[in-house]
Amino acid sequence: MSVVINILVTLALCFWGSMMMMSPMMFGAPGAMNNKQKVFSAILILSFPVPLFLLIGLFGGSYFGIDSYKMALISAVVIGFFFVIFGYTGMISNLLRGIANAGYCVVDQHVYFNAKLIENADAESFTTYSLANLNTYDAALYAKDKQHLYYCGNAISGVNSNNLKAKIIGTDLYWINDSQVVKGERIVAGADPKSYKAYSYSFWNISGRKGRQVIYHNDEPVPEIDAQSFKPIDDSYGKDQQHIFYANIAILTDIDVDTASFTRLDENFASDNQHIFYLNGEDSHVLMGADPSNFEIFQRDYYRSGETVYYVTQYKSAKPMTQVDADSFKVTQYDEQTHSDAYDKYHYYFRGEIVATR
Repeated sequence: MSVVINILVTLALCFWGSMMMMSPMMFGAPGAMNNKQKVFSAILILSFPVPLFLLIGLFGGSYFGIDSYKMALISAVVIGFFFVIFGYTGMISNLLRGIANAGYCVVDQHVYFNAKLIENADAESFTTYSLANLNTYDAALYAKDKQHLYYCGNAISGVNSNNLKAKIIGTDLYWINDSQVVKGERIVAGADPKSYKAYSYSFWNISGRKGRQVIYHNDEPVPEIDAQSFKPIDDSYGKDQQHIFYANIAILTDIDVDTASFTRLDENFASDNQHIFYLNGEDSHVLMGADPSNFEIFQRDYYRSGETVYYVTQYKSAKPMTQVDADSFKVTQYDEQTHSDAYDKYHYYFRGEIVATR
């Protein structure tokens, strides 16, 4: 019987090891790290080897000949070590002192963020925010007192706290006063708080009066863009009457692009009235041999233009496939029998390569 118990205890200890490694997930839910009941319950569960060995000792048992009380002591030391490494002892200490493990809190005229003291914060005027206040989860990252605006526990340098208010622009939370626009840990350079607004793609913004407007990408000004003719294509790409932009960089500058007809086709390609473009950030380029009048988009990263079939290799480019019969080429779901995802009348293909003949 003792052998069976020893095996069961060994399995329980193996389970404890896995549970300890996965234990940070217990505190992944919003507010879990600040909930005393959840934290103490998790700690008790993770400590189960200690009472397990004590119970075995009460019944006079041992673990493979080792005294169970000694095993309980060893377990306590090992568990304590992991609690220190994982920061759980600190979490318990903070909660016992009334200090929140996550987010802002004020305790005994001291202000904390993630249980770390914020030096020189004014506890009397300190104000925190939440989803309920500002209708965004990002609100919990901000706080302010009579002198400073804080982001992730750090005072944002140079922000004037007078008449400072939160504002949702597009889908993001900003803070504005009479002369500044603030997001995250920095002031948005040159942004006008009265006119700063977002396009439908939230990474692109515009600021300023008509005729003197500036386009922003990810809150960085892009003065090279002609604001009057600018149109965002998606979160990363945009165009004015002369150029195509990837974020704040003009791309395809060595090509005579017709920006008026420039349109994104899918996640890999765009076209104008003369070219097909492979979009890869700063490395975007013309797809040689492709004609926008007959360019076809298939599934599984296959494309066709006339007699040429292309396969897109992730993060590289579209390569023309060799020995392919374009007229009979078909894309399929993955076929386990032939290990292929496309075929023509001569071959089966997988990820653009021939894998078998037909």
